[in-house]
Amino acid sequence: MDPIIPEIKISCHNDEFLNVHKIHNCGFLTPKSDRFIPNRVENDFENSHHLMINKDRQTNSKILNFSPDLKRSRSDPCLLNKSPNKLTPRRKVSTQSFLILDAPQVKNDYYLNLLDWSNSNVLAVGLDREVYLWNQKSQQSLILGLKKYNENQMDSKYITSLKWINNEIIAIGADSIIEIWDIEKMKCIKTINDHCDLVSSMDTNYNVLTSGSYLGKKVFCHDFRQQTKIIEMSHLDSICGLKWNPSGRFLACGSYTGSVFVWDSVGGIENTKLFNEYHGHISSVKTVAWCPWQNNLLATGGGRMDGTVKFWNVYDSKLIKQVNVGAQISGVLWSRRYKEILYGRNSDKSGSLIIRKYASLDEIAEMTGHEDRIISLAMSNNETVVTLSSDETLRFWNCFKMDSNEREACSPISTRSFSRFQNIR
Repeated sequence: MDPIIPEIKISCHNDEFLNVHKIHNCGFLTPKSDRFIPNRVENDFENSHHLMINKDRQTNSKILNFSPDLKRSRSDPCLLNKSPNKLTPRRKVSTQSFLILDAPQVKNDYYLNLLDWSNSNVLAVGLDREVYLWNQKSQQSLILGLKKYNENQMDSKYITSLKWINNEIIAIGADSIIEIWDIEKMKCIKTINDHCDLVSSMDTNYNVLTSGSYLGKKVFCHDFRQQTKIIEMSHLDSICGLKWNPSGRFLACGSYTGSVFVWDSVGGIENTKLFNEYHGHISSVKTVAWCPWQNNLLATGGGRMDGTVKFWNVYDSKLIKQVNVGAQISGVLWSRRYKEILYGRNSDKSGSLIIRKYASLDEIAEMTGHEDRIISLAMSNNETVVTLSSDETLRFWNCFKMDSNEREACSPISTRSFSRFQNIR
């Protein structure tokens, strides 16, 4: 039973008396004061104490019940009219390529890396024995041809990998030889002959060119301004892909058997040492891609028998997430603008691009168009994506198109470098 609360008379300004009784079953007003005193019997402190120490209580259960009859507010999230199964609206993605160029005589070899985009938005494409340099802004191209070493080698050598060292210097992997070209002078200024097999992948760490060979099982680091190599790193397996992380400390190398090796250059590149090995893929790992906003996050893509994209934290050597694609992964790119990933997926008769949100890995869009598998893909500074396929086409995609208020990050380059440019088919 409720306690008997005496009737209280409170004097008002008009000398009338106001009868005040029990208020909302919660408390009462004291004479000569408007102070509210809660009714502790109604609050049930013993039950509240039990709820506080009980770990199994429901998340939304109340601990203190000041008004059992009080109606819920309309702002209560439990009363909002929303469906729990409703998906978050996706951003609009252009799923059609906006430009298609011919790529005749492209080598249909999954392990080649035949695309690279410079910081000045000049795309390099390796087709057989020639390198096409395509200016995105002027839509014109320039052709570089490999050196002729002798008549016997001329027919056998072809482009195996490409990498810009800076906006004027590009490294061209031609079988087991690396040619360093000065675009301003239109001249090969240096050759590197350390590899014994085709140079399948290259990357740069400032002015240091790092290269790996498919069967040579070695990684070399060269400063193109010096005559001798900086360091030679021996592997237990063939190198399919390699990439430096954004800070320039870690070098990730994907191998033919599915292992991923991470090297640490914290003491300088000349003192680079093996940091860790990761064994999760069951087939070759061509794709290694570092997250641009998180230096310790590495994405790796497996071959046809593996069909997964895995995400590693290199600091604690743990597998964070993975996506089962069920097909060969031709490459992985990160979008800093939208915090998303894009990967190439090769089926038996075509190649497509998939975009997912990181870290939820929800699929955002799929882009199709190639009639054969994708060999290489690359991204420019303004996040334009280009894909090279064995169907002998280059396709350009605006899937990460910047907002209208953003300015295109395209720095000018010397017009003398492109004085001999011609239109590409």
